[in-house]
Amino acid sequence: SGGEGENKEQKSEGGGEGEKQDKQNQQDQQDQKGAEGEESSQEPKPGDEKDQNEGQGEKPADRGENQEQEQQYDAILVLGAVMRWSPETNRWIFPTLMDPKTEYSGHIVMGKMRARAATEIEDLAPVMLVTGGSQTDDYHGTKMQGSRAVELSRLITEKGVDASKVIPMGTGGNTLKNAQDTVAYIKAHPEVIKYKRIAVLSPMFQAERAKMMFARETYFKANGIEVDWIIVEDVLEEFRGERYKKWADKLYSTPEAEENKSSELEGIAKWKENPEGYKPKQ
Repeated sequence: SGGEGENKEQKSEGGGEGEKQDKQNQQDQQDQKGAEGEESSQEPKPGDEKDQNEGQGEKPADRGENQEQEQQYDAILVLGAVMRWSPETNRWIFPTLMDPKTEYSGHIVMGKMRARAATEIEDLAPVMLVTGGSQTDDYHGTKMQGSRAVELSRLITEKGVDASKVIPMGTGGNTLKNAQDTVAYIKAHPEVIKYKRIAVLSPMFQAERAKMMFARETYFKANGIEVDWIIVEDVLEEFRGERYKKWADKLYSTPEAEENKSSELEGIAKWKENPEGYKPKQ
C-alpha cells in the first residue's frame, strides 16, 4: 500500500551505519514522548510518536448514535503501512515519517494516524479488514520479522476497536496486492457482502494511486460492489478537531512531503503508462 508498498529492507552494517541506527532509536524514544496524543494540549508535530502501548484502551468520543443505524458498509478496508522495529519497546511501531534511504522511499506513511481514524469510523461496518504484507528489519545483524496487517490490527484494537471485528488479511506488501488480496478475501468469505458496499480507509497522499489500482480489479464492478473512499485526514479533522488539520497541514508543508508527492506522481505516471507491466517496489 502506499506508505505500505515501496519500502526497502532496513540495513545495519556497523560503524557509521550502526551509529545512525542508534541515533534513530534515540529519536524514536523522543518522538514517543511527543505531543501527538489526545491528552496533550500542544499542537502535534510531524514525526512525533508516542509509545503505542500508551494507546491501549483509547476510545473515540461517544457520538451517541446506534451502531446498527450507522452501518453503511459490509466492511472497512484499512490499507497497511510500513513499520519500524523498536528495540526500546520491543515491538513494531508506525512512525509518521520514514528514512527514504533505508526504509521507505516515499517518506510519509502515517501508520498510527490510520489506526486513530479507524477508531472513529468503526461503527460504519460490522468488520474491519486490515491489509499488509510481511516486513523484515535488520537491527545490528538481528533480523526482526513481522506482519504489517497483524501489527496494524493490534494497534487498532489497542486504540479501542473490539478485536472480534478487526481481521488482518492478505500478504501483499503494496497497494496493488492489497486490492488483489481484498478480492480474494471476499471470494473466500461471500457471507461478508450484504450491502454490496465496502469503504477503503486511506491517507490523502495514497488515495489517488490506490483508487486506480482498486478500479483495475473488475471483480467489484462485475459483482455490483461499490467501493467508497474515506480519507484519514478528513476523519481526524471531523472527529478530533482543528488541531489535526493543523497537524496535517504542517506535515504536508515539509520537504519530506514534497518528496513523497514526487514519488506518488511518478508511481501514478508509470501505472497510467503500463498498468499490466507495473511492478511496485517491495
